[in-house]
Amino acid sequence: MAIVVCPACGKRYRVEQGLAGKRLRCGCGQPVEVGPPDQGAQRGSAEAAPQEDDNWVAAAFVSPEPPVAPQASEQQAPLPPAPQWVSQEDTSDADAAAPGEPIEFSRDTPRDLLRHVQSAIASARKGRSKAAVRRLVVAGLAIAYGAVMALLLVVRLLLDPPEGIFALSNRLASIVLAGCVAAGGWLILKRHPQGPAWAGLASLFLCFPSAWWLLMNVLGYYSTGQWRWLGAAVLQGVALFAIPAVVIAWCLQKELARQRRQQAMEDDELFHG
Repeated sequence: MAIVVCPACGKRYRVEQGLAGKRLRCGCGQPVEVGPPDQGAQRGSAEAAPQEDDNWVAAAFVSPEPPVAPQASEQQAPLPPAPQWVSQEDTSDADAAAPGEPIEFSRDTPRDLLRHVQSAIASARKGRSKAAVRRLVVAGLAIAYGAVMALLLVVRLLLDPPEGIFALSNRLASIVLAGCVAAGGWLILKRHPQGPAWAGLASLFLCFPSAWWLLMNVLGYYSTGQWRWLGAAVLQGVALFAIPAVVIAWCLQKELARQRRQQAMEDDELFHG
């Protein structure tokens, strides 16, 4: 028997003399070369060496065998087949595909999606442009109607002073309401949130004295048989009420939309809070 010392870890082994000159591997991985046997050195080394396992087997120095490849049953399962791109005409077959078969996607899907997105953007822009045009029209009508009505009422007040405090207060209130309609139109033009409320409420209240004045004129012309003036009064009434009706309808729509948005925000805060 010969004693071999590992130069890396210092571990000693007993090997058979027939392995002299061969290169073996220590348990730490360091290759060790077995030298020729030396009897004296072996005896001295054997006496000084600590007790080793007598059942040591030289096969421990043999290089480890490469790992065995896994069996076919232990290998990874095959991946599902990749989706096959087909034309848009063949997309109906994807709906009728059996379970487990590859789903066939349409090659035109990204193009269709882009077309839908572009169409949605164009529709949104068109809707915003239409809303902007309506806002400008309503603001212009409110400003013009309020300014003209205020001017006419002031001129009438100066040329035909009313008799009695009730008639005077009625005309003064009409002048103030006409000014509020014009101010509301200016606020709508500036996108102020209170613009629709101002213009709508002022137009609504301004319709009451206008309706009373129109009713008195129509009854007076009808009772006296002045049909020409009766027709003029009817046309004047249509002009007086058509513009406030447009302003009131638009302002009411905007106010209802604002209240719905506010209610939705409150519900969302209550739900998430």
